[in-house]
Amino acid sequence: MNTSFILAVDCGTSSARTIIFDAVTGKQVSVAQIPWQRTEDDHGATRFDTEGNWKIICSCIRKNLEDFDARKVIAVTTTSFRHGLVCIDRDGSVVFACHNADPRSDEQVKRLNETGLAETVFRITGDSPTINALPILMWLRENHPESFSKIWKALSVAGWASYKLSGKTAVEPSMASATCLFDVKKLEWSDEVLKIAGFGPEILPDLVPSDSRVGSITKEVAFETGLLEGTPVFVPLGDTQAAMIATGDIAPGRSSLIGGTFWLEAQTTGEPITDEALFLRTQCHCVKDVWFNEGCSFYVGPFISWFVKTFGCGNSESEGVYAKDFDELTRKAALVPPGAYGLQAIWSNLTNVSNWRHCAPAFLDWDILEPSRSSKEVFFRAILEMAAMLAFGDFERIRNITGLWPSSMSFSGGAASNELLAQILSDVMKSKITVFDSRECSALGGVMIASAASGIYDSLESSVKSMSSIKTEYLPSVEANEVYMAKYRRWRSIYDSLLELSDDGTTKHLWIAAGARKHT
Repeated sequence: MNTSFILAVDCGTSSARTIIFDAVTGKQVSVAQIPWQRTEDDHGATRFDTEGNWKIICSCIRKNLEDFDARKVIAVTTTSFRHGLVCIDRDGSVVFACHNADPRSDEQVKRLNETGLAETVFRITGDSPTINALPILMWLRENHPESFSKIWKALSVAGWASYKLSGKTAVEPSMASATCLFDVKKLEWSDEVLKIAGFGPEILPDLVPSDSRVGSITKEVAFETGLLEGTPVFVPLGDTQAAMIATGDIAPGRSSLIGGTFWLEAQTTGEPITDEALFLRTQCHCVKDVWFNEGCSFYVGPFISWFVKTFGCGNSESEGVYAKDFDELTRKAALVPPGAYGLQAIWSNLTNVSNWRHCAPAFLDWDILEPSRSSKEVFFRAILEMAAMLAFGDFERIRNITGLWPSSMSFSGGAASNELLAQILSDVMKSKITVFDSRECSALGGVMIASAASGIYDSLESSVKSMSSIKTEYLPSVEANEVYMAKYRRWRSIYDSLLELSDDGTTKHLWIAAGARKHT
C-alpha cells in the first residue's frame, strides 16, 4: 500500500514550522522551523512582515521536500496563534498586518470600557476587546481610513497562510471566536458587535465547518514550494483548539494545558458559558457542540528560555548548547526540594482579559549568605514552580465558571517534554498529568481533521484514537502540594504589591493590554 502524508503549516508565536505527518499513523517524518521576522516599535506595536514571513514558510516547505516525494502529500492544513491580524485587498496585497498581543488600540478599548460596550461585547463574543481583531480594526479605521477602505478580507495569520497557499479565504468557528466579532452562542458573526465596531461583515471571511476543504495549492505556490498544484488545502484552525484535538480533549469536561510561548489553560463544556467575573475567555472548539473556557499565562516559554541562555553553563545561542544547558539545569533543579527554599520567580499575572496587566519581572527572597540556597538550579526550579502555579490559578478561575476541578488533564507543547516540570505541575494541581508523544500537537490536530475529512478515517474520533499516543502519566505528591499551596498564597499577596509599583510607573509592566485600567 502506498503511504500518504499530510503537510501541516503551523504559525507559532515565535516561529514558522512545517511538518509532514503520516496521514494514517500521525507520525512525524519531516520538520522544518525558522523564527519569524518580527519587529516592535517604541509603543509596542507588533509588525508582522508578511513578505519576509511568506518566504520563511516557503523555505520551510522546500526543506521538507528536499528528500521527499511531493506526490505523496495528499493535503495541506494550517494552524496559528489566534490574535494576529492580516488584512488584504482584492488583489491579495497586504493592507495591514500585526503579530500577537498588539497594544496600539488603547484609545478604542478605553472608549469601549468607559461606555460599558466592552462588557456587552464580552457577553456576546466570550472575550474582552484587547488584543483581538475588533479593537485593532477600529484603530485602523479611525487612524488610517484610506488603508481601511482598501480591506477586502481581514484574516488570522493561519487564514493568511491558507490564502497564500490556495487563493481562497474562509474561517471556521475556533478561529472566528478569537476575533471578538463572533457570537459564541449563535455561532455567527454578531450584527450587534459589528454595529459597535462601526463596520460591516463584508470584510470578514465566510464561515465554514472546521473540516472543510477551502481550496488547492495554486500553480504559483507549487513553483515556490515544490508542492503539487491541486493538492487540497483545508480551513485554517486555532492553535489551542487543534492541540486539544491531538490530546483527545474533544468532549465536554476535559482539561488541557498547552505550554509554549504562552501557556493556555482550557476546560471544555457542552455549552458556551461566559465568565461572570470577566476574567477568562469562552471560545469555540473545532469540534461541533463543544466550547471551552481559557486562561493564558504570559511569556512562560521566553522566561524559561531567557534564563537558560543567560545563566546556562554554555551561555550560547547554539541550539545544541542550549539543550545541554537546559537538561543540566533540569537535572540539578530536580535535587532542590519543593518550594525552592522560598525563592519567588515573578512575571505573569493570572488571566484577566477585561483588564490585563503584568508587573515587572522579579526574583524575590533568595539568601545571598547561603549560596547553596541561591544557586542557578534553585532559581530555575523557582521558575518551573511559578509556571505551574500560574496554571493552578487560572484553573481555579475556570472552576468558578464550570464548577469542575481537573482531577486529570493533558499537558502538551514544548514545555511538556520536561519531566521535572510535568511532575511539578502534577504536584501543584494535585491532578494526574498526561503527556503525549508528539511535541507538535497543534499541527497534529489539524492533520487529524484533514485525515478524517480526506476519508482515511470514518470520523474524527477514529483519527484521534489511531494517531494519539500517550508518552507518560504523572501522579501528584500530597506533601509537595502542601508546600506549593502555601507558596502560591504568598505569591498572590506579593504580586498585588508589585503590580501597584508598575501601575504607579515606578517599575515597567512586563505587558499591559490596550485600555487596561490601573489600580482596580
